[in-house]
Amino acid sequence: ETRIGVSVSFTNASQLLFRFAAHGCLAIDLNAPNVCRNVPSCLDPLVHFCDPNPDALAGAVMRCLNENPNDMVREKAVTTFCKEHAWPECVADIKQYMM
Repeated sequence: ETRIGVSVSFTNASQLLFRFAAHGCLAIDLNAPNVCRNVPSCLDPLVHFCDPNPDALAGAVMRCLNENPNDMVREKAVTTFCKEHAWPECVADIKQYMM
């Protein structure tokens, strides 16, 4: 079972970040302006940003390992993201995943 997904994007938010979040995983990406501004706020409980250096990335992974949002927080973040971004088929998948 995957709990954390790491994407290292220097130019914009990778689709991987959204896939991780859509499956209820915590996700980590770089704290870069083009990345942060393209991640919707509804994913704040699941997406974490770190500075572009190895120590910051390792720290972010450790924080995520110690964090475990409850299922209601995950479901709300993912369902809102899917509905707001025209992924109706994804909403059904998420509801099945959460049950």
